Amino acid sequence: MESISSVSKFLKSEFVLLLIISIGFSNFFEGRLSIVILLFIFPYLLSKKDFKIKFDLALISLIGFSLFYTLFANINQAIASPLTNLEYLIYPTAFYLAGKYIASKYKDSNIIIIFWLIIFIAFTLKDFTLIYSDFVQVGGVISSNRTLLDSNGNVIDAATKFNVDLSFALTSIAMILVPISTKYQRNYKIIWFIIGILCLLISLRLINRTAILLVGFSFLIIAFYLLIRWKRSNALIFIIVIFTILFLYISSFEIFQQVKDAFSKRNASLASGGDRFVLWDYGIKLLTTDPLGIKFSKEHQQCHNLWLDINKSGGILSFAIFIFFTYYSVKRTFIYILKKKIEIFLQCFILCLSIAFYIICFTETILYETHYLLLFILFCGMTNQLYFNNYHDSRIIN
Repeated sequence: MESISSVSKFLKSEFVLLLIISIGFSNFFEGRLSIVILLFIFPYLLSKKDFKIKFDLALISLIGFSLFYTLFANINQAIASPLTNLEYLIYPTAFYLAGKYIASKYKDSNIIIIFWLIIFIAFTLKDFTLIYSDFVQVGGVISSNRTLLDSNGNVIDAATKFNVDLSFALTSIAMILVPISTKYQRNYKIIWFIIGILCLLISLRLINRTAILLVGFSFLIIAFYLLIRWKRSNALIFIIVIFTILFLYISSFEIFQQVKDAFSKRNASLASGGDRFVLWDYGIKLLTTDPLGIKFSKEHQQCHNLWLDINKSGGILSFAIFIFFTYYSVKRTFIYILKKKIEIFLQCFILCLSIAFYIICFTETILYETHYLLLFILFCGMTNQLYFNNYHDSRIIN
């Protein structure tokens, strides 16, 4: 009853914040209106009596990144409109502070999980409507050209976008391995597992190899983590064996043979990482050949890596500052995950989200998919605050 009460209080108290984020991320509005709606996060936070801005090194570096990236990206003509300036100049700080605010005010793990569930639903609602529309019009298991048809019959190149949007539901499938201590955690496991499997089927329809990487890697990491932390490791091994046998059995069905055939027909081989290695090599060379970034051109390819794309558009100073921000956040996230006194269910959930965010940041063009970039920054704000809730850090400037 106490958990229900705390979640209910959270939903009532933060309804406006959840509404702003949900509408902003839903992407149902034409043009850039959804981005404008997210601007209200700052005044909302400032209106809360229990909101205090505490400058940690990550926040300071993030502000520096926003200033320098916006400056150099404008010089390099990588920012197309004044509205885009807002996305990089103001929103990163706003979302980082929003993440810290939620984690500092609400200590109940149920609230953290519910918060991300609401965000995920808002983030992917339009994606699911597109999938449904495409399935009704086209049918079949696989979209061989990796596109979808919307309700008006327009072709949408959806593969990479869905890769990004569905990522943290895909890694959350591995939560099925995690031991529970309450009935609420059992319900969360079931909900995330069902959503994750649906997202996996969508990814298979679009022949997304990154989805396989996300699911497989998250299972391996969570299983390894639990073998170290969980006393009942024999039970975990039994569960893994059962899931492996079940997977091998299901994969023998004819419908999954179609999936295997579709993946084998992809032009770029798995060994080449879908040409990612070529793009990363190009991005790494730009660090020395063009330290101030390069002029925007349709002929220049994106690096499919958040940090290398930052250097490409915003120069090496922006790159270096964001590398520091990432290092600061990663270090505190994993210190928090490894703390034994913290509830293992929440730790594993944070670990699943971490796997999703960092794999996608490393392999996709999220610098230009600003919704996901802002989610990543919100996540860093939340995990840094979770760390601070459990460890006193003298570098916090009150």
